[in-house]
Amino acid sequence: MTGRTDRTSRRAVLAGATALAGSTAGCFDRIRASVDRNPPEQVSLTIKVVPRDEDRSPIRIAQHLAENIERAGATVDIVPTTEEQLLRDVLINFDYQLYIARHPGHDDPDYLYTFLGSRFGEEAGWQNPFGYASTATDDLLERQRVANDTDARAEAFSEFHRTALPDAPITVVAYPDEPRAVRTDRFGGWTSPSLEYPLGYLSLEYEEVGDDDRAEGVLYVGINDRRPTRNLNPFAVEFRDRGVTTGLLYDPLGRRMHGSIEPWLAERWEWGGTDQRPRATLELREGLTWHDGEPITAEDVAFTYEFITDTTMEPEEDPIVPSPRFRTQSTLVDSVEVLGDHELELTFVAAAEPVAERAFTVPIVPEHVWTERTAMTTFAGFDIDYVTEALVWENAEPVGSGPFRYADSTSDESLTFERNDDHFLLTAESLTGPVASYEARPSYSGIQFEFVPSDASALEMLQGGQLDATAYGLAPEEVPAASRASDLAVENESTSSHYHVGFNTRNAPLSNPQFRYAIARLIDREYVYESVFERYATPTYSPIASDRYVPEEFRWSPEDVGEHELSFVGREDDEVGVVEAEAARELFRDAGYRYNEDNELLVQQ
Repeated sequence: MTGRTDRTSRRAVLAGATALAGSTAGCFDRIRASVDRNPPEQVSLTIKVVPRDEDRSPIRIAQHLAENIERAGATVDIVPTTEEQLLRDVLINFDYQLYIARHPGHDDPDYLYTFLGSRFGEEAGWQNPFGYASTATDDLLERQRVANDTDARAEAFSEFHRTALPDAPITVVAYPDEPRAVRTDRFGGWTSPSLEYPLGYLSLEYEEVGDDDRAEGVLYVGINDRRPTRNLNPFAVEFRDRGVTTGLLYDPLGRRMHGSIEPWLAERWEWGGTDQRPRATLELREGLTWHDGEPITAEDVAFTYEFITDTTMEPEEDPIVPSPRFRTQSTLVDSVEVLGDHELELTFVAAAEPVAERAFTVPIVPEHVWTERTAMTTFAGFDIDYVTEALVWENAEPVGSGPFRYADSTSDESLTFERNDDHFLLTAESLTGPVASYEARPSYSGIQFEFVPSDASALEMLQGGQLDATAYGLAPEEVPAASRASDLAVENESTSSHYHVGFNTRNAPLSNPQFRYAIARLIDREYVYESVFERYATPTYSPIASDRYVPEEFRWSPEDVGEHELSFVGREDDEVGVVEAEAARELFRDAGYRYNEDNELLVQQ
């Protein structure tokens, strides 16, 4: 019997943090390069975003916000950078003042435990990249974890909204819809669930058609992100968005199906222990194998949980280098004990069972592959003291256990998966429970992801029969053309992924919560809803997608302007999107700032 312990009270990884400064004054008819010519006493800010050709929404939100900040008397510089570099700057190096980006989404509001938890402020990844610290917020996030019923958990989150949101470490703007364009002549089952999740790919039904010159049974999917063609490391935070591609290659113990987490690699689990130390005994399915033919055992599972907690695999030594992805899940696990080849026991920190079950959703990785990647290394672009090979390895030919296996790739162009015919969905004699709805899936032979440079190109390839679907949502302005095409269908889907403005609270002026609050109130969500997303979004103030946990007063309404403590402060001459300058200046005066005779916002002395 082998025992492994996952210690969750660990010293955070030290990380460097520098704040950007310097900007240029002027109008926002164009995006400007930084030029150091600002009046020395005027407040200047920098907003980082991805370029327009990678995602149009952040730069449009940034332009709107920047114009209103300038009306309030500060200068603003918008700096476009690739998504890979933006994520390194924000999530690893903390090299930013403000950024606007899209969070990859969440399956449960417990993601906030690390997203805004004080003790994670110096860790890499979506672990509090803002450096925000609040004991009151920490206490509420602990409280929601242990709540034994939905009402108690909802009350904890109600207090969280009233405590954390006015502090404004972030300001959430909207949850975008994703109108995907699909062909229905070769595949059916596009709507349940969506391509936002790996299970969406397993739900598709292949329908043979005549005169098809493409590879038989291959699904052709357009992607607007080159990163999966270069890197398939499930732990590399700057290369993973929602992790759909790696989610097809790597299986977890459990997957979320029909609103709850159900057994996947695990055949079953049983709960025991106490409220303070819940415990689950799990049994793996028989005959599971990795893509290289090696058997999957409980030792691999134990290795995975120890590995994501500390990728050095030396828990008794400093430094501790956790995986920047799946950190919230790893904090739930206190220890893992192997009971046999296919049986193990997980002991959790204090958490209600529905929250603790989230730990079952991490991708299980083969010990014989990843144990070779635990050494410390250095890597260009990582301005942190400690990094392991595991976090920077490209994993170009991954070995997983998922329903698809890696076949081929061409960097920046394409990525090909083939069906894993040894997967339990295809080999099991019978399956029970929710997983049974995926028995004998996938029904087709493989997937080819093709990078497409624009939505217009994607629509042309769809209509020409070169693609079956887009993996991403079309820009709103392209939806009418897709809807008019007789051979296409548009499937509009809501998401749990939000666009937000992030503030680096480590340095002035953004270390001042009243200053951040003032900026947060310069966003007119009605303008964003109408002009940026063209109504393909749900405006919001909340970082939680489910209304179940969002108090009524924190749900956006067009009537909120000037009335809600988080709403747009006021409009100049009732013009949507244009802030009333004096109302904006009053916010900054309340934050302790002053103006000169030219109404320039001055740096505090």
